Amino acid sequence: MRGPTTDQQRDVLLNTLKDAIFIVEDNGLCHMNREAYHLLSLPEGLPLEQAWLMGPLFEIYDERGRLLPDTRWPQSHVFRGEVLMGPKAMDVFIRTFDKKTHFVHVLGTPLYQEDGTIRSVLLICRELPLG
Repeated sequence: MRGPTTDQQRDVLLNTLKDAIFIVEDNGLCHMNREAYHLLSLPEGLPLEQAWLMGPLFEIYDERGRLLPDTRWPQSHVFRGEVLMGPKAMDVFIRTFDKKTHFVHVLGTPLYQEDGTIRSVLLICRELPLG
């Protein structure tokens, strides 16, 4: 039987994927793959919580271009137990601090602790053509 996956093994696996992957912990920490750093126009490896100290990194807008409050961001839905898949998946615009706009299809699922509480959420973001 194999032991648990190490953080290094997780990072190697996540960096082979072509979609942006975010694992958001219930304490606000976020693990991201290379594509996620690229999507947010951040230097790879910069801790997200450190980057936020410089100011807002991005804004999220709905399909009609309306700014979403953080309570309506994809991860907020998933932390409430929703699974973003099929018709519940979200299409949003992400506008980064350097004024780049990305149209993104977001899938997400909660990751549970043994006691059934949500420990973190997994978000998979695929960039779609803007036009």
